[in-house]
Amino acid sequence: MINSGGVTRPGYVQDLSLDIFREMIEINYLGTIYITKAVLNGMLRRGSGHIVNVSSMAGLVGVFGYTAYGASKFAVRGFTDALRAEVKGLGIDVSIVYPPDTDTPQLAYDNKYKPPETKAISRLNSVLPPEKVAGAILDGIIHRRYMILPGFDSKLSYWLISLSGALVYPAMDWLVARERRKLKALITRESTESS
Repeated sequence: MINSGGVTRPGYVQDLSLDIFREMIEINYLGTIYITKAVLNGMLRRGSGHIVNVSSMAGLVGVFGYTAYGASKFAVRGFTDALRAEVKGLGIDVSIVYPPDTDTPQLAYDNKYKPPETKAISRLNSVLPPEKVAGAILDGIIHRRYMILPGFDSKLSYWLISLSGALVYPAMDWLVARERRKLKALITRESTESS
């Protein structure tokens, strides 16, 4: 069973309504739990099965502009880690997927709302075609991997976060500050030109 449903809505935390936070939790996190609960007892009775939950690279590290989405994907990560511990040894495999930006209609929607700072961070990674992500998931299932990291950028990001997490936040902070300086300069230039 593959839990791949999810939604995203980036934005500045002060601009996102509580309804958006609720929607992220209800669809991304609770949706994962509902589907898992629907199939788990059958898998336990059979003593076999494989549950694959799709998180996000934003479920590995807090990314600017993703306070609602990232939190819901961190929740998927925590749930999946605990689920794996509970069903290990009962014949059920569990996997978690951390895909990067994937070329889907959801990404096109997402891009409409990304703050400029988030766009700057997103440009660091390539966008994968959905077929490549699906292929990585299938390969992970075949090889019974717990952690599935589609694409080179995902693997590199994971290892950078894991091995040198102290560098990730300063690098993101630098990108955000640079983008904010650009925006401030643009606003200043536009107000000077309109005067």
